[in-house]
Amino acid sequence: MDMMKKGCALLVIGVLVLLIAMIFTCPNKTDHQMALRDTLQEVANAKLQEAVNDKLGNLPLDNDALGTLVSSVGRVAIEKTSNLALDQLLQVDNYYLFSIGRIKWGEHERVVSVGVLNHVFAPSKEDIDNELHKHGL
Repeated sequence: MDMMKKGCALLVIGVLVLLIAMIFTCPNKTDHQMALRDTLQEVANAKLQEAVNDKLGNLPLDNDALGTLVSSVGRVAIEKTSNLALDQLLQVDNYYLFSIGRIKWGEHERVVSVGVLNHVFAPSKEDIDNELHKHGL
C-alpha cells in the first residue's frame, strides 16, 4: 500500500511538472509567424523559380544572370510581403498549455498552426502547395 501511494505521488508530481513546462514554453505569435513564414517563403520561392524558368527558359541567350536577378528581387519581395501578411492576418490564441494560430480570409477562418512545448507545428510545403492547387493558384 505504501508503494502505491509513492507511485501516485510521483505520477501527480510528473503531471504537474509537465503542465508547468507546457505553460512556460507555450509559443507566442512571433513563434507562429516564424514557423509559417519559413514554409510560405519556401513555397513562394519554388513558385517564383518555376515562373522564371517558364518565362526565361525559352530565351535563346544565356539568362543565368537575369534569372538570378529576378529570383533575388522576387525573394526579397516575398519575404517582405509574407511578413506583412502574417502580421496582419495571423491571430494566435493562447490557451496556456498550447496555442493555436488562425488565419481569417474573408468569411473563412482556418487553423494554420498549433504550438506546444516551445514548438510550432505548421503545414508542410506539400500541404500548402496542394491547397494552392485546389484553389487554382
